[in-house]
Order: sequence, then structure tokens, then C-alpha cells
Amino acid sequence: MLRLQQQVLQTALQWLRQEKPCWLATICHTYGSSPRPVGSLMACNIDGIVVGSLSGGCIEEELLKSIIHLPEYQKQPCWVLYPQNNKNDTQYQLPCGGKLKILLEPLFLHQLSHFESLLASLRNREITQRCVDIPSGKMQLKSTSSSGLEATETQLRHTLLPHHRLLIIGINPVSLYVAEIANSLDFQVTLCEPRRDFHKHWHPENLPDITFTEKLPDDVVRAGFNDHFSAIVALAHDPRVDDMALMEALTSNAFYVGAMGSQNTTKKRKERLQELGITKTQIATLHAPIGLTIGSKTPIEIAISIAAELTLTRNAARNTERASSHE
Repeated sequence: MLRLQQQVLQTALQWLRQEKPCWLATICHTYGSSPRPVGSLMACNIDGIVVGSLSGGCIEEELLKSIIHLPEYQKQPCWVLYPQNNKNDTQYQLPCGGKLKILLEPLFLHQLSHFESLLASLRNREITQRCVDIPSGKMQLKSTSSSGLEATETQLRHTLLPHHRLLIIGINPVSLYVAEIANSLDFQVTLCEPRRDFHKHWHPENLPDITFTEKLPDDVVRAGFNDHFSAIVALAHDPRVDDMALMEALTSNAFYVGAMGSQNTTKKRKERLQELGITKTQIATLHAPIGLTIGSKTPIEIAISIAAELTLTRNAARNTERASSHE
């Protein structure tokens, strides 16, 4: 979802630069079941081009017709409810039976710098809150430590987060499956393999969205995977490579650090890490043996268990942040 959010914002920015009339829609409240969560974004332009999603296709077409033809949607931000309370109510019911409250904003050329600054902040790995005064349409950006979205009839405060990054150490069947699955789960994936003999197994045409590096893994962790939106998994099955990554990863701010291996391998690894100066508290954060226990045996099953644990940990961190921001 985070990557899609930034794609929506980037496309809206492109349309603004082209001086093409466009709109940004944000889900601010859901009632009952909903196909898309609060905070989901959609942008569309006067030509009927849509990026992002509010409902998986249920209401986008109807909303687009309204945007283009009704003047009240073309001057200032306004609230749109689905299903609408009119004679066409049954026609636009969501299949899931839920209800959505959407903030619809017409975008204008003078707001170009707002979206340029927002995207620049996200590229710099900064948590950024987008604030909109709904009656006036005035937009602001704020640095924040909170998360989530808060909306009243007159104010929107939407916190946008950087991409979640995943660093995978080592090339083998498991790591390639993990890269593919994690990419589809909205992780920005980097595959690190410093051992040249293993480069023959890397075929970038099979995973075009994955970044590849042959740098030493501790350098890679230090340079780009040292924040709360980063995860590191050591899958090389080579202590010379995995331990190098783990020594740096376990002292970083990464929200998840995991290593593949049996119980016996894990025990020996933890002993080595302690001898290398990693504290017991830091070692206790290591997910090892890696992955949820699902009886996995094959490479794809192991990869699924790893991706599931990554997702579980990421979602738990998000929920904790949301709870703390409302205290």
C-alpha cells in the first residue's frame, strides 16, 4: 500500500506539471467491511485516467463521472459518501456491504510545491504528515512521530510513511522466492550477494523490480537499512556472509532481523555473535530459526513462512505506532 500511495502522489504531481486538471481522493472513514483501508489514495484526471484504488473498482467509475461533470467537485475539497443517499443508492452499494467517506480534492498548479516537497520527504525516509484545511483547501506538511489518519469535517491530518525496505543476504532458491513474494507485499527489495561464484544464479530479467548489489552486507546495512522501516534477512547459509550482516543489523533500528538455519545452526550462530560483542538483549531480537512454523520443507514454502513473519511483524509495528499516537 505504501508504494502504491507514492505512485499515486507521483502521478498527480506529473499531471500538475502538465497543467492537466486532476483530483486526489483519500479514504478517511470506513464503516463495516471495506475493500480498501483508511488512508488509501486514488488520483484521476480530466481524461478519465485513474491511478490507485478506493474500492477495487466498485465506485471509481461513478466518482469519475461526478468529478468531471459536477461543478461542486471542481473548486474546493469536499466530502463524498458511498453509498450515496439518493435514488441511485442501490446502484452504488459496495459488494462488501460497507460504507466509505472520501475526501475529494481538486488539485491546482499553485499546489505543485506541496507535492514536490512531500515526495522529497518520503524519498529521504522521513515520516511526513499532510494537513489539509478542508474549507479553504490550504495544504501544509509537518514532521511527525505519529502515524495513521485523522479527519474531522474541517481538517485532514494524513501521515505518510517511507517505503518498507527489505535487504536479503545471499542468492539461492529460497532468497529468490522471498524477493518475489516480498516485492508483491509492498517491500522495496534489495538482494545482496558478495560471493561472485553465486552471481551466475542472478537473472535480473526474472525480478526486474529487485535491486542487486555485490557490496559487503554490513556496508549495505549501514548505508541504507538502519531505520524503523527496514528489515534484514540473512539467507546465505554461510557464516562468513550472514554473520557479517547480522553484526550490523542487530545494532541497527531495523524492525525485523532474521536468519535461516536449523535449531543447532541457530544456537552456534548466537554463540558466535555473543563472542563478537553482540549483547544478549540484541541477540534476543533475532528471528531464528526464521519464519512462521507452517511445516515448510520446500524453498517456496520456506519463503512463504519468512514473508508471513515479515508481514506479521510489520503489521504489529504499525498497530503499536497507531496506538501510541492516540494516547
